This record gives sequence, C-alpha cells and structure tokens, in this order.
Amino acid sequence: MYENPLFSQFAIPAITGTCTIIKEFFLQGKRLVLPAGSILSLDGKMRNSIFYIEQGEMQVVFNNAEGQQRTVIRFGEGGIFNIAPAALEQDASGEFQALRMTILYYMPADEILNEETIQEYPEVALVLIRHLSRLVLIYHTLLTDLQVSSFFTRFCRYLFSLHLQHGCMAFPLGTTQDELAAILGVHRATLARAIRKSRSLGMIGKFNSRTIEILDLNLLQSLAVS
Repeated sequence: MYENPLFSQFAIPAITGTCTIIKEFFLQGKRLVLPAGSILSLDGKMRNSIFYIEQGEMQVVFNNAEGQQRTVIRFGEGGIFNIAPAALEQDASGEFQALRMTILYYMPADEILNEETIQEYPEVALVLIRHLSRLVLIYHTLLTDLQVSSFFTRFCRYLFSLHLQHGCMAFPLGTTQDELAAILGVHRATLARAIRKSRSLGMIGKFNSRTIEILDLNLLQSLAVS
C-alpha cells in the first residue's frame, strides 16, 4: 500500500479543518449563506476577501476547452479559500460554487495580512501560509500530471487515490461518467476506452455512479505509478 500523499492529489482534493483560533478569528467577519449549487459572486469588497467555511462545502469549477465544467478542488468545513487572489488583488481562473447549503465568514485581506493583525494573531498567518502551500502543491501535482502522463495513467491514479480515500476495494464513484469525464478534462469516449481497457485487464469490475469495484489492486497500483 502506498502511503505517499502525492496520490491524494489525483482525485478531487478537499481542504478541510483548521485550528480553533482561525474559527474564532473569522467569526469576527461578515456572514454569508449560499444555497446549494449557487456561485459565489466576488463583487466589491468580497473580491479581495478571504473566506472561511463554517458549514457546508465549496468547489472550484471552470469550463475546459470543450465547454465542459471541471472541478479541480473542494473546500470543506474549516477550510479557507481565495487567499492568493485576495492578497494579490487579482482575479483567478474558475468560480467558487456551493456544493450544498454553505455558511461562510469573510474578511478583506488587508484586514488580515497586515503587521498589526499578524503580531496579534500569529497563528492565523501560519495557517494561511500552510493552506496556500498546500494549494500550490495540489495545482503543481495536477499540472505536472497533465503534462507528462497518458490519460490511462491519470485514470489509474485517480482510481487509486479514490481507493486510498475510501480504504476499501469497492466504493461509490459519486458522479456520473459524463461528470467524471468533465472532471478529468477528457471527452466521454476517452473515458469509456479507459474503462474498457481496465476491465479487459481484469483490474476493475463494476464501474457506475453507485459502485467502483477494484479486482486487482496490485495491477492498479503498478499502473498508477508508471
């Protein structure tokens, strides 16, 4: 079994959980409730604000070259997002979408990233640095994988990362195959070929939104690291 955290980046990674001081700090900010499926509108002061998730889940989505929506990262309860765009006062690609009803607290970056606040709340600065560093690693891993790996290798890595997350040989996919193709940034037919090849190798059995069944974990692992 691979313990390499690298593999956790190949499925849709989720950033969750921060220390108590972060929650206490952000609860001083403004509160916002987003309905499930809604897009966070970054207008006015919110454009340069850093957000904390008290309840719910957000995802970053963008449309690929074929017009398909792709999810690249998720933020769960205790997660912080929009750090870099807020700090640099520059827009980033993609949009923030609420996966379910989500309660956010937000504060302008210039109220957080200043000498006085950092001196009073050094733990806040440390958590923000750790979050930003993790984001850099995730995006670097995904970009590198897109550049140097065949799609079948990427597909195997994705399946292996799901196995690591669930810790078992059969687990729910959680999306339709059309949605998965969009997530992976390929045409539906390309994904279908990868699934057929995996079945022909005896590596997987069932593959639908309810169940992915891994039959040969050793083979999947070896293909994932190839």
